[in-house]
Amino acid sequence: QESAFLDQQTTGDLLSRLSADAQLVQSAVTTQAVAAVRGIVMSTGAASMLIYTSPTLAAVSLCTLPPILIYSRHVGRSLQEQQEAVQKLQGEATTLAEQALTGIDTVKQFVGESFESARYQGAVARAHARAVETSHMQAQLESFSFVAANGAVLCVIGYGGQMVVQGSITPGDLAGFVMYSFLIAGNLSSLSSLYGDMVRAVAASNRIFDVLDRQPSIPSGLEQQQQDSSDEDDPLVPVTFTTTT
Repeated sequence: QESAFLDQQTTGDLLSRLSADAQLVQSAVTTQAVAAVRGIVMSTGAASMLIYTSPTLAAVSLCTLPPILIYSRHVGRSLQEQQEAVQKLQGEATTLAEQALTGIDTVKQFVGESFESARYQGAVARAHARAVETSHMQAQLESFSFVAANGAVLCVIGYGGQMVVQGSITPGDLAGFVMYSFLIAGNLSSLSSLYGDMVRAVAASNRIFDVLDRQPSIPSGLEQQQQDSSDEDDPLVPVTFTTTT
């Protein structure tokens, strides 16, 4: 990037993108991705067994999916914006710490330790308050998914009991159906938590790719050299010399 862009950016914000944001993306593409695949596979298998055991009860059990998806979509947008704000505030706090430590001799000469400490504590407090708001939003998403999934299980037990009395299904089928319902309810709760973490990772990746994908207004000599070398089919150019006598 050109010097003008680097002058407009703070060191703490760039360091935050390279450290904290990169850590969130790494966790998303490794541990959380594996957990998400496992949850999707188990939920799909459990849903298939629900439909195979009793299509009527399966419709009752899966009726909570649309509200969960709609609410997750709504919360996910706000959660992404909140996470981007948290990462920005953390970058500002890192900038203040970097400035104070870089000029620590000047700070000591003017007896500004208390002032710099108060500035850093204020920046950390603002980042912490915004992070708490983000955690509250994710907790609301997880609690809504948990209540909806377990509410579906209760509906299955109540309606399934009436079907057993009517002779539509056997008690064994109802017991198996309830076990599959608990399995899918647990996986839906874990997937909602993973969704919140993935949204936060997407917000972090946006901050990283904002820098990586930015085209500098002044091309550097290294990029021009790489472009020139890539355009040539043969890097070895024959050279001829002539002499005059």
